[in-house]
Amino acid sequence: MAESTLTITDHHIITVEGDLTFETVMMLWKKSQSLFHKIQAKIIIDLAKITHCNSAGLSLLIEWQKLALKQNKTIQFKNIPDQLLDIAKVSGITDILESGVN
Repeated sequence: MAESTLTITDHHIITVEGDLTFETVMMLWKKSQSLFHKIQAKIIIDLAKITHCNSAGLSLLIEWQKLALKQNKTIQFKNIPDQLLDIAKVSGITDILESGVN
C-alpha cells in the first residue's frame, strides 16, 4: 500500500506528500478533519510533493473545499499536479480548482 502524509506548517499550510489515490484518500480525509480544525481562517494545501494521483485525489480536493466552506474558512490549493488538472479538465470541473491554483 502506498504511503501518504499530511503535515501542517506555518499554522495554515497543509503539505500533502505521497500518493493521492484510491488507496490513500480515506486515510488522508480522516487526518485532514482534525488539521482543518486547527487552522483559523485560511487553509493552504500544498500539493508539490504528490508522487502519484488519480480521480480519487481530485475527489478529495473537492471534499476539502466543502469542509472548508462548512467551517467558514477559505481554501487554496498550491502546486496542483498536472495529472490532477488533466483529470479536472476531462471532467469539466477545472473552475472548481481555479481559485486555488497558484
